[in-house]
Amino acid sequence: MLKIQEFAKRGGVSIRTLRHYDHLGLLKPSARSRSGYRLYEESDVRKLEQIIALRTFGLSLTDIGRALRKESALSSVLEQQRQTLLAQRRTVTDAIDALVCAQRDIEHGSRPDWRQLAMLVKTGGDAARLEQARRQIAERRRQWTPVAEDIAVMRDIKAAIDREDTRESPAWRMLVDRLKEAIDRFTGGDPELRSAVALVMADQPNWPGPPIGAKFREFFNEAIAASSVVH
Repeated sequence: MLKIQEFAKRGGVSIRTLRHYDHLGLLKPSARSRSGYRLYEESDVRKLEQIIALRTFGLSLTDIGRALRKESALSSVLEQQRQTLLAQRRTVTDAIDALVCAQRDIEHGSRPDWRQLAMLVKTGGDAARLEQARRQIAERRRQWTPVAEDIAVMRDIKAAIDREDTRESPAWRMLVDRLKEAIDRFTGGDPELRSAVALVMADQPNWPGPPIGAKFREFFNEAIAASSVVH
């Protein structure tokens, strides 16, 4: 059996990372010592190597967890990431082509159309990141069960908006703190998932159906910023 210090050294990761993986259920120790210390087996080294490899491929911890829980899901997760990387490669290729066009225009004494070149590159990259973020959130929703407070805070925020509360009102700060706690419960402290939530919320004007409103976005932006500071 390996103590957590030895296991971390074998895997080339920090003890904090191992504790985070344990908390998320990705890699739990095989046993505990009488004093409560984590103990790992040689087979755990192979599992850690798999997690490290999947992280290197760019997979989120959420997707890795799904793949580890069910072996048959691994192929699907890898395929999704392959498609994401292909989209990113297309974005990089577009960026290189745009740079070549800009350089050619400058060398010929012309002024590049910077706005058009930037838009050609930006569209593809944003779409790929947004799609990956949506997948992360959808997977989390399948695992997550909201508590009563999660529902209550949304109701209370709506009531505050209807009352036309402002940032100066005592209730505003309290609601932001409660929403931050709800976001933390949903993300489980995973910074990648928190970033995915922020990215999808930023795309809210493009969602189907009625908009959630500028006031709620103010609540959310303050809460997600506070959540990022804490973690």
